[in-house]
Amino acid sequence: MIVHSRRKQRNRAKGDPAIRAKGTTVTVAASIVAGKARLTFNAPVSVQGLPAGITVAGQSPAAVTIVSPTVIDLTYAAPVAAADVLVLPANEPMLRSQSGGYVAATTLTFPGT
Repeated sequence: MIVHSRRKQRNRAKGDPAIRAKGTTVTVAASIVAGKARLTFNAPVSVQGLPAGITVAGQSPAAVTIVSPTVIDLTYAAPVAAADVLVLPANEPMLRSQSGGYVAATTLTFPGT
């Protein structure tokens, strides 16, 4: 009679999650340029589509323009004005750091011009 061991082994294809590399968290600063919200990040980001979770005065963006790897412009239906509040939620899926991390959750008030 052959007896097989019932010892459980981890799935080697997935690797050990305890030693998996984690992405870096990116922070953001906001300004107003020609009625658009300009977001400047401290590290390069990857934009996968329209980041609808980023709201200004309760509105979702209508368009996104990538100015550089660290700067994006968000266009809203109404022009962004001073004293409007920008809310960037935690773990926005359309906006990631190039190392796979997320952009830090942020609530900012646009400064007066």
